[in-house]
Amino acid sequence: MEFTKEHPTKRWVIVAPSYGSCREAVHTVSAALRANLPYIPPVLPEEPGYPCGVVRVFVDPALEPDRIRIDAENDRASASGGSETACMYAAFDFADGWLTPLLGRRAASRALLDMKLPSYHVSSGPAIASRGVWTWGHVIYDYRRFFRAMARLKLNRVTIWNDFPPVNGREAADFAHRLGIDVIWGYSWGWGEEIDVSDPGSLERMRKTVMERTEAHMDAGGDGIYFQLFTETTDEYKDGLLIASEAVRWVNTISSDLLERWPDLKIEFGLHAISVKNHLDVISGVDPRVVIYWEDCGGFPWWYEVADVDGETLSFTRDICRLRGGRGFGGVLKGQTNLDWTLFEHQTGPCVLGESAEEETEAKKRLRDAWRRDDQSRWARFGGSVLKTVSLIAKECPEASLETLTEDNLIENGIPLPLALFAEACWDPDRDFAALLEKTMRRGGIRLA
Repeated sequence: MEFTKEHPTKRWVIVAPSYGSCREAVHTVSAALRANLPYIPPVLPEEPGYPCGVVRVFVDPALEPDRIRIDAENDRASASGGSETACMYAAFDFADGWLTPLLGRRAASRALLDMKLPSYHVSSGPAIASRGVWTWGHVIYDYRRFFRAMARLKLNRVTIWNDFPPVNGREAADFAHRLGIDVIWGYSWGWGEEIDVSDPGSLERMRKTVMERTEAHMDAGGDGIYFQLFTETTDEYKDGLLIASEAVRWVNTISSDLLERWPDLKIEFGLHAISVKNHLDVISGVDPRVVIYWEDCGGFPWWYEVADVDGETLSFTRDICRLRGGRGFGGVLKGQTNLDWTLFEHQTGPCVLGESAEEETEAKKRLRDAWRRDDQSRWARFGGSVLKTVSLIAKECPEASLETLTEDNLIENGIPLPLALFAEACWDPDRDFAALLEKTMRRGGIRLA
């Protein structure tokens, strides 16, 4: 049956040979065109038999799974990727990174109406394979908008720390998976708890506790677990014992139990370097099946205060990248808006994740604007430090995972500039920072405080 008809003037159509394999990409391109046109472009499986402008959206098996390609000239454009997720990334870049930013709203509408898109061709892929955010579950206010903002930045993993798995965890994880985002549930194996590591029974008690916590979180539909021990201290010793040695013993003992029950479980160890930095030879003994997620590895971008990266921090970064042969490396970079710790309290039971009222987010957005302005101005000056650090990590550890600590940034209400710059660094860190800053500030979806 014929569902199309010719118009007296040329109009744009979206051609998606397989809508089911690129649904999110088609939706994104459709929204971008609708924002600049006085009509809704139809979505067709193939080009119609009448003159029209065409934006093709498709998964291209000739591309590597994580690569994207965008082409445009006059009345023809396309957004494609080597997988469904990559195709979605291409669509977001078509919409946010090129159409409106490069042309401006009025010029974009004029170019589309005149069927004269400027020539544009780009093909790219990520320098860091696994890119995401680390956050607390209670500061995800709308998980759908939160995850969509992440996908818009080509981020593909999130670590969510909860004392208890969310009651709607599986529902939220399923939504994240639709956007190509892996969900890692984070919880304590000793962080924030009173533990005497010299007590012979303390490890045994934690083994049982972790097994129960892991079983509960596994039911929440995530893709792995993340934990922290007792390493967030400037001391090298705890209860008379070397923290580095005890950390390795606790990690390996508990992880072995978990992997015996769940052989394919992805386990990630959040390690604060400040207590173990002089004992990397000991830390190298962590079970190779466990990924180490490093934190606090010197100055910015491993620390909160945004500044130029120093040589000592880069040197230490190189050392930990090469530890364990460069395998099982992850990192959590900082410098984003963090929690107001004067108001923090631990959860007392399972909660609902990301279903807050709009009134709450609007009120909290106004309270955070001053913080975000400060973050934004500092990243505009020192964001090149992130490029240097990420470039080093990408070269030393081709399979590295990186996250940024995004504790209370309300990204549901507009993407903050620092988060966007982090995401761009993970995609391609070997760029001129001034040019990247200008491009990112003009990108769609960015909220400049």
